Amino acid sequence: MSKKTLSWLLIFSIIINISTIATFSYYRWFKTENRTYATRRSTHRESLSKKLGLTEEQSKQFRELRSNFWKEIKPLKTQLNEERRHFVQLLKQDTVDTHEVYKKIDQISEIQKQMQLKTVKNMLAHQSILTPEQRMRFFTMMTNRMHLAEPRIKHPPQSNMKKIK
Repeated sequence: MSKKTLSWLLIFSIIINISTIATFSYYRWFKTENRTYATRRSTHRESLSKKLGLTEEQSKQFRELRSNFWKEIKPLKTQLNEERRHFVQLLKQDTVDTHEVYKKIDQISEIQKQMQLKTVKNMLAHQSILTPEQRMRFFTMMTNRMHLAEPRIKHPPQSNMKKIK
């Protein structure tokens, strides 16, 4: 190839690369939807209602349950974050008092336990609103969200041993 052809190919390649970067940048920084927490939450609720096939009454009950749940959980989350910050401060000290660290772990565990109990109570309240079919879909969604679905085995183990007859 001649130098002129190579030069044009190089210029063309640079233009393509710059165009690609500009497009990605535009959609990343300028075209992002300014979705607030409230709009994301609203979209999630609508998606949940649609996936479960909730009636209007069930949707209303779900909203009330969720609102009450977050009112109960928010102070615990705040307390948990404060305890975790204090825990890190204990670990940062030059001389670590293990008794204090263990005590802080127990305090954090107790808060997490309270949160878990409230979460289960909330899930059971949601469950009581749903029909059996909706309940199955609800728990399938929860299982997938918590990544608890059965893992797939990509390659089953193979035995090198020959079967003995």
